[in-house]
Amino acid sequence: MLLQKISFGGNMLKVLVSAFEDQSSDRSFEVADLSYDRDDNNFSMRCVMGDDWLQRVNSKYECELKPQIVRFSDNVVFIVFSSNIELDVFEKWLRSALNKVEEGYRTMRG
Repeated sequence: MLLQKISFGGNMLKVLVSAFEDQSSDRSFEVADLSYDRDDNNFSMRCVMGDDWLQRVNSKYECELKPQIVRFSDNVVFIVFSSNIELDVFEKWLRSALNKVEEGYRTMRG
């Protein structure tokens, strides 16, 4: 299993996303943590829930993502999908995951 993960504590990771279908549809985001498991096609983020600091928000339970390219380098990850529809699905998942992470930190205990 190939698992790529970057997390920087207080530093942000820049996520650049594009699609082969329409290269003018590039999007960018900043996140504190993002992992990708190539075997499962699963993106994930750490998420504190109450006093449980080991939870993760996983894309594979919410949507099916099959990126063509995922590259991690320093503080940047570059992701390319085949179509704009896949790019839209990833963006929707990423925004939902960020909301869950923010809610988790807002309500954390311990």
